[in-house]
Amino acid sequence: MKDMDLVVGKLQELSAHSVHFAVNDFGMGYSSLSYLQRLPLNNLKIDHSFIAMIQSEDDTNSIIIGIVAMAKELGMNIVTEGVENEVQMNYVKAIGCPTVQGYWYGRAMPADELQVIALEQLTQ
Repeated sequence: MKDMDLVVGKLQELSAHSVHFAVNDFGMGYSSLSYLQRLPLNNLKIDHSFIAMIQSEDDTNSIIIGIVAMAKELGMNIVTEGVENEVQMNYVKAIGCPTVQGYWYGRAMPADELQVIALEQLTQ
């Protein structure tokens, strides 16, 4: 990322070939707002630490609301990481997060176990 012009050019080339990009753990570490405008990004994954603050029906998080609004304005898909309970799930749905990941749906597992579960779902 030291040569941003080079990075932008390479990512735009890949994007022209239908390669999609995501910012993971947005809001933490080195993620920058300037990246969102300069890079051809398709997906924004909101870091789990923000959703962890939502523990009751009365909780709210202005940062999550702002990130969701910004991502929508930029035409990006939004993924909320770390959804672990029904309260958090209801919250992210209510503020317009269409995609979530986290233990509310399932823990990480080997691919062969996931395949068995997926096949079971298809046959039901």
